[in-house]
Amino acid sequence: MIPLVSDRLDFQNIGPQLLFTISVFSIVATILVEGGTLGSAAHAPSAFFAKRAMKQCVEMASPVTRSDLEQLLSKAVFNQGYGLSLHSHGDGECTLAVPFRPEFLRPGGIVGGPIFMAAADVAMWLAIATRIGTEEDCVTVEMKTNFLSAAREEFRCTARVLKLGKRIVYGTAECATREGKLLTHHTLTYIRP
Repeated sequence: MIPLVSDRLDFQNIGPQLLFTISVFSIVATILVEGGTLGSAAHAPSAFFAKRAMKQCVEMASPVTRSDLEQLLSKAVFNQGYGLSLHSHGDGECTLAVPFRPEFLRPGGIVGGPIFMAAADVAMWLAIATRIGTEEDCVTVEMKTNFLSAAREEFRCTARVLKLGKRIVYGTAECATREGKLLTHHTLTYIRP
């Protein structure tokens, strides 16, 4: 049996271009070794990793545009009360602009905690969409929030996907003022049903 590169790599932690190169190599080598089939028991690990790599390449091959994310956000009924807007996005990352509204204030004249939590949840939802597309659904299963400072102004919330698994997605989000003062820190876990 010819050992294939894909038998020894963790596909979650390598870049899309390298992943594509390795997956193509793995598929071609598997077909050559197995005489045109992917079903041989002797090469099952190679076939498994080749199929897995192909699936991940397909996930990464359809990049989500700013327009896609804005459309997703505009269709979300819950956002009507918050007025969250897309500030920026990247691969596994999303930043939302959160406006200041008098109805967001709690006693004491500061922005209430649920506003920060909603912003973090939505930012993570969109960050995940940059990795898996807007057609696949995922839902929050856990969120932990630390409130670090008070706010009486608009702010930004940036979420980052740290681990995109087959079923579980783990990430962080931070809310900060436009000047960069950290207001909250969140850890979030999502499930891909």
